[in-house]
Amino acid sequence: MSFAIATDGEVPPSVQLYDRLCLAIASGVYPPGKRLPSIRQMAAYTGIHRNTVSKTYQLLKAKGFVETREGAGVYVCQRSGIAPDAQSQAVREGIERLLALGCPLTDIPSLVQGEVDRRLQSRAGVLVLYLQEDPGIGEILVRELAGALNVAVQPLAIEALADGPLPPKTLVTTRFLFPYAQAALGDRPGRLLPIDIYDYQTELKTVQEMPPHSRLGLVSPSTGALRLAATIIHSERPDLLVSTVLPQDTYRLEQIARAAHTIVVGHGGEAELSAAVRAVRSERTRPLHLLRCDRYVAPHALAQLKVELGLT
Repeated sequence: MSFAIATDGEVPPSVQLYDRLCLAIASGVYPPGKRLPSIRQMAAYTGIHRNTVSKTYQLLKAKGFVETREGAGVYVCQRSGIAPDAQSQAVREGIERLLALGCPLTDIPSLVQGEVDRRLQSRAGVLVLYLQEDPGIGEILVRELAGALNVAVQPLAIEALADGPLPPKTLVTTRFLFPYAQAALGDRPGRLLPIDIYDYQTELKTVQEMPPHSRLGLVSPSTGALRLAATIIHSERPDLLVSTVLPQDTYRLEQIARAAHTIVVGHGGEAELSAAVRAVRSERTRPLHLLRCDRYVAPHALAQLKVELGLT
């Protein structure tokens, strides 16, 4: 992933770098255990001051995304996540590992049955965790996971998880929100899985190829996704005029439909955007390019989640 930073734009370089690194971590470009470039290297890559890079790394550490290892650098935090592929869990290999750990052979059947019971419980349903300030991200995840998993998928605010009893279901959230969910879960023995998001490299390539000074509209039900997308696009193409809108804001949606050269809509809002485009069609003097993003969860993360839930 490139780290293009616009040093003379409206968005501070530190914000751009923070969001680019968050996306790299959340999409698995920088997986758990991966070492980030050194401060000196990142400064050379991006053209921003080393002090700015250092402060950005410190913020990532404070948010729980990275950790420093003395004399070794900055690494993405290791988190309990999705299980490896099915081959690594073959019965014979698993038994040998348990025996090597000193587990009596007579205890292994009950351990296996406990794992089976856990997977059966997973089929009872999945709860998608989000922050109350951005319920749209919960809507996006519920819509995508419900369409891909043959189980009930419901949203739950992380704040409610902290205050209420622990639901007997599998909890999932993005790596952006994983530290908040972990803190809310505390020491309770709940099952919490982080999932990687799509890296949007195909869509970014389209943005990079847009004519200079084009007008670009972004439509999504998530305020957080809109802010992140706008920051990253500004890093790549500071000359573009980027406007963001929630699907329910009909007035602003029609404004963007009038003026934009390209509109990117994803994860909800397609119907509202189509209505807005129809409403202003007679006022437009140039063709409108619509780019639909139907994916939010990374394909490999969705496949791994199915394995973890025992759905494959």
